[in-house]
Formats: sequence, C-alpha cells, structure tokens
Amino acid sequence: LKPAPVCRLASEQARVSAKQTLSNHIHDLQMWAAYAWAENAAGKPSTARRVMDTVLSSLPSLPPHQSLHAPQAYLAYAEMELQTGGPSSQLRALHILCSLPEGGAYKPLPVASKKCPAPPPPPSDLSTERVRQCRAGYQALLQDAMQNPCRRICDERGVAVVACLALFTYLTTGLKAACTVYSQVLALVPEATQRESAVCEALTVRQVALMQAAAFRGWGAGGVVGEGASSEKERVPMEEVLVALHKGLQTYPSNPHLLMRLLVVEGECSAWARLRRTLDITLQKHTGTEIWMQALQVEARSTDGGLGGTTIHRIRSLLERSVSTASKNAGATRSKVLLWRVYLAYELALGRPDSARRVYFRAINACPWSKALWLDGFKSLRDHMSPSEMGELLDVMREKDLRLRTDVYEILLMDAV
Repeated sequence: LKPAPVCRLASEQARVSAKQTLSNHIHDLQMWAAYAWAENAAGKPSTARRVMDTVLSSLPSLPPHQSLHAPQAYLAYAEMELQTGGPSSQLRALHILCSLPEGGAYKPLPVASKKCPAPPPPPSDLSTERVRQCRAGYQALLQDAMQNPCRRICDERGVAVVACLALFTYLTTGLKAACTVYSQVLALVPEATQRESAVCEALTVRQVALMQAAAFRGWGAGGVVGEGASSEKERVPMEEVLVALHKGLQTYPSNPHLLMRLLVVEGECSAWARLRRTLDITLQKHTGTEIWMQALQVEARSTDGGLGGTTIHRIRSLLERSVSTASKNAGATRSKVLLWRVYLAYELALGRPDSARRVYFRAINACPWSKALWLDGFKSLRDHMSPSEMGELLDVMREKDLRLRTDVYEILLMDAV
C-alpha cells in the first residue's frame, strides 16, 4: 500500500487532470465519472455525489452518441456508493441501479451539505413493487442483449448493462443469483471464442470482483430490499473466490486485474507458498510482463519488503529470469522494458552501483529504442560514470535517432552549482 501522503498527492493530481480534460470534453460521461471517483477518493463524497447527480440528470439533453454511455455512468455511480460505505450506501446504490431500467429523468437523492451536514436519509421509495418492476426491466434489457449479441453485448455498453443487472441482483437477491447472471451471458459465447473476447474477459473480471467484495464484506450483504431481503450478511467462503480466480486465469492468464486480485486474496490467507507455485506454473506457459510483475510483488510482500535476507536472492533470480526470457524472444523484447527498469532500480535500491551499471548496459543493448531506459542511466548512474562514458552514450543515442531537448552537460553543471 502507498503511504497516505503519496495517495493524497496522486488523488489531487487525478482531480486536476480530470478538470483539465473535462474542459475540452464536456460531454464525456466516463470522464465525469472518473472525476467523481477522484473527488470521492479525496474524501469528498458529497461533491462526488453532486457531480454524478448532475451527470445523470443531464442525460436526456446529451447528444445521442454520448447518451449511449448511460449504463457506464449508472454503474460507476453505484459502485462509487458501495465503495464509500456507510449505513445507507447499499440503498443509495440500489436507487441508482433502479433508475436505469425505469428510464426517464433521474431523481437525485438528498446530499449532505454545509447547511445539513448530517448524512442524508436512505431513499424511502424502494418498495418491493418497484424492485420487482426494475427486475423485469433488467430482464428485458438482458433478453435484448442475448437476442442481439452483435449490437449490444459486444461493447462496453453491453458489459455495463450486464454488470448493472448483476449488481442489482446481488443487492436484492444475493451473490449466487448475481453470479448466475454472468454465467448466463458468458454461456452465449463458445469457450474457444471466449479466450479472444475482450467482452468476456471484462465480464469475468467483474464477476470475480463481485465475489471478492462479498468475501471481504466490503460491499456488505445481498438481499437488502425485495423478495430476497435478509437481515443476515451473506458470507462467501474464500475458497469459492479462489476457484473463480483460478478458472478465470486459466482462460486469461495475463489479465492484470485477475492477477492482482489473486495476490490480494492469497495474501489475505497468508498462502504465499501456494501463490508462488501458481505463478511459477503460469510463468512456464506465459511470460507476459504483468505476470512477472505480480511474481515480484509476491516476493516483496511475503516477508520483509524485498530488501533483506533470502528475499533479495529470490527477487534477483526472478528479475534475471524475466529479462533472460525476453532476450531469447526478439518479438517479446519490446514489452520487457519495464522489467529492465525495475531490475535497474532494484539494484540501485540495494546500493549496488556496479551491478546496476551492468544491468543498465545489458538493458540498452537489448532495448536500444527505449528512451526511458537511456534516461534512467543518465539520472541514476551519473555519479558512477565518467564524462567520457556519458559522451559516448550520447553519441550512440544520436545514432539511434534518440534526441534530448536539453544538453546533459548543462544539467550536470546546474546540479554542481
């Protein structure tokens, strides 16, 4: 986990970037949703809610090509509410999800303000009848998607509709019914085709994410309103989440979201040895950068942060294997630049400048097109290279058509002063 100051800085940077982008893309619903999430992450849930309320209320006035992304906006708002937590978060999320199949103008819920700082009361119109009608509306949307897979289900909008229905089902009925929604949609696509389908991959990731949230009880219980309402919180065994994760990774072994969730779940269970075996088996079949990075994170988190004892040898061995595998496959070398940069940074973190120099020269020889790699050496190894060596490297860069906007010698002179 990042330290709190780093998280706050990243959140502030995200808010500033979102505002700048929105000034040029005022009708981009997904960008508005990203801005609301940034405000929520900065500890301003009321501001985030007002942003999303304004976005959903303005949907009827948007151009047709922009209003098509309405399901993504509803889904983002509902998930943001669940992430916010609180006694009324599930009911607020359910109100948002009910508004999608109902159509018409969105009716915002009260939001806390300076005049009324107390949390707003939960919505009072979530009757069993309304939930039943919304369920029928969602079934109609899903049936339409099943009958017209080329028009609806094979794009981001179709994924958002299915995800909204699954989340609605989870909140009103329970997790098993929500997983059934994903299973029904995925069953429409042959298994051989699923491996090449980005839509199926996105649905698989969302199903696993929902199961993980239910297992960690980060989103509370299913069945808060409706026929499946219950006062008991639905417990999901961690083994079921692991089964779903491994099944997803068999189909999409390089998916970074599934790999990260596997790391979180196994870390929660303290099953580092089992996780190492799983990643090792995966690396024997697939050598994607994402898998190598996850394996490195496992070693760094399993014991002492990666800077002491046996962990150093494990991490260095993994790094050496990753870049050696890249060197044997010319087609894959271009995607391994990140691994070379991590290898260089790790040697420097250990205080081994000589080893870092060797790694650096190997890196620029394997990936001479990467300007980032060349600059890493100038920034981090300038105290360990002579001016003549740096001059030779600059000449080689020019031969590779890599240019610098500022003279390196001027930078060094300014630093010396």
